[in-house]
Amino acid sequence: MSRPLSFLFLTLAACANNVVSDVVHVGPDAAQERADLGLAVDLTPLAIVDECPAEEARCTGFDRREACEATPLGRKLRTEICGSGAGCVAGACLVAACSDECSLGDVDPTGHTCQLVDVVTAAPLATDPVGSLQDRAREFAKWLHSDGIVHGGVLSPHYADPPTYSRVDSLSTAGDSANWTGTYLAAEAMRLKVTGSVDARRRTRELVNTLHFWWHVSASPGLMTRYVRPSGLVGATPIPDLDCANPNRTTHCGVVYQGQSYDYIGHVSRDIYQGLLLGYYLAYEALGPADEATRALIREDVAIFVEELMKIRDVNLHVAYGGFNLTLPAKMPFAVLDPSEMKDGAIDVAVDDKISDNNGLFGFQEFTPDLATFIHQVPQLASFPKLPRAGVGIMLAAAFRIAIAVTNDDPAMKARHDAIEDFYLHNAGLGGNVADWLQIIEMWDPGSPCQADYWGHNNNMQPLYLLLRLETDPARAYTLRETVMTQNMWRRFFRGQKNSWFTFFFAATQSSYIPAEITEAVTQLGQIPPPPRIDRSTDLRGDPAYPEDPHCPGQLDHTLALDVSVRPFGNFVWENDPWTLHQERDPAQGEPGVDFIAAYWLGRRHGFIADPTPGRCLAFR
Repeated sequence: MSRPLSFLFLTLAACANNVVSDVVHVGPDAAQERADLGLAVDLTPLAIVDECPAEEARCTGFDRREACEATPLGRKLRTEICGSGAGCVAGACLVAACSDECSLGDVDPTGHTCQLVDVVTAAPLATDPVGSLQDRAREFAKWLHSDGIVHGGVLSPHYADPPTYSRVDSLSTAGDSANWTGTYLAAEAMRLKVTGSVDARRRTRELVNTLHFWWHVSASPGLMTRYVRPSGLVGATPIPDLDCANPNRTTHCGVVYQGQSYDYIGHVSRDIYQGLLLGYYLAYEALGPADEATRALIREDVAIFVEELMKIRDVNLHVAYGGFNLTLPAKMPFAVLDPSEMKDGAIDVAVDDKISDNNGLFGFQEFTPDLATFIHQVPQLASFPKLPRAGVGIMLAAAFRIAIAVTNDDPAMKARHDAIEDFYLHNAGLGGNVADWLQIIEMWDPGSPCQADYWGHNNNMQPLYLLLRLETDPARAYTLRETVMTQNMWRRFFRGQKNSWFTFFFAATQSSYIPAEITEAVTQLGQIPPPPRIDRSTDLRGDPAYPEDPHCPGQLDHTLALDVSVRPFGNFVWENDPWTLHQERDPAQGEPGVDFIAAYWLGRRHGFIADPTPGRCLAFR
């Protein structure tokens, strides 16, 4: 009868060393074999040790991976170099495919540069930003990190030397930086989800860390800042939005946080949270168990924010309206407070007939679907009309749904998760619950006929995309999808506007869509030229190819839409209306290109854009 292999291994080991160990720790089968040989046996079982947090595989380079695999002795981390002609994609070694291990322009500690390669031939390649949308996204990322990200946040560079564009003389849009930094985080998270790129994972972690810091530097729970930089910078490129030499009510300089001094822009608005939450949730979705430290930051930040919104606050309210001023106590739902911007300890409200923006609101930021819930507490304003705001309702519901989703993953947060979910479903106090908010959300309409505030639609579309993906109640999901997204938004308004970003959001939430609309969206995305991304003026007035709308002077007939190739370019093209016929722009003003990067990866994330060259990727060479 033949001996099992374990006997053979033991015998060979003994011969190789010319000695038989006095005591050997072995498994039960080998123990009997050693007893048959008269050898000492220690029946103590081998320890089970987990080397990694869970079964997971991920790329660690363009052609390398590591996998956390279950074994009888616990989870073990195994590294692997993919074979010849193969690379790593989404944690697996695949033939003739790979994912980026770096960003264009990177240099590793050994002096190797990041360049495009063919994984099959190992030959270096030149990027083709004109013919390849993915290469264009790579070039935009290089442009962004070279000139558009400063102290971790996305800004818009202004140049002293057009058309060379090599010398930045100032940086703008700091007041919107948290929004665009969050949107860029969403892009990197979607790139990670699609490709498993180790570079995308690194960028995602970095951006979460930046935004987490910005969310805490004010020391006011749940209060996001717009942009943060270290204090005392000498000779730094000017940021006019954050000028500590000429401080104002929204500029905060020399704020100490964790022993360091920082300057930041406050007076946060609701739109800042939309890019932030889009990026946060998509990052949470894309990161795996090995990234638990980063996921824990997201989980905690979102929970704190929504728990602040759940509080019914007793506040002192200062109101300026119609020539009178008064201060009185009030109760405020769905808000985060900013004590540093209060007036004598009171939140400060300058009321007009519209409350159309946040310019008259200081010391807080509210997310109240019907602002009259708050305003009617002022006796003199008891007859003020209702102010139902469908977009704010979408933002509020999406924030709760994100918090419910991320806290569900952590047993230690069960009590907080249950409290958030209970409030979302059953709150009977001031402001109501999702059933009340949904009645307002169903009222969504596009607003003013000539769309002076078209930019605000991005703040509705982003959270609605997340809300539709996360809402678990079939009836609510149906109403949100069919009434709000499909009927009110898409069929009534956005269809035909050549807005690739909105088209991808819409199609990603539908069980079916019209393929020609996706084709058009990809075409329009491709009309954003490769970097440098510079503002572009437009004057199409009087051109018979672009008839003016009879009701909106200076705009194209609203039954049509301008191609992206002829629109005036600004910071984020998808926020600009598709009808403006004339606009002068500064030819020295650069933009970060987040509008291209984010829309491209949204299209990739949902299968609307394919990668025609999966065997090309960025690697150090």
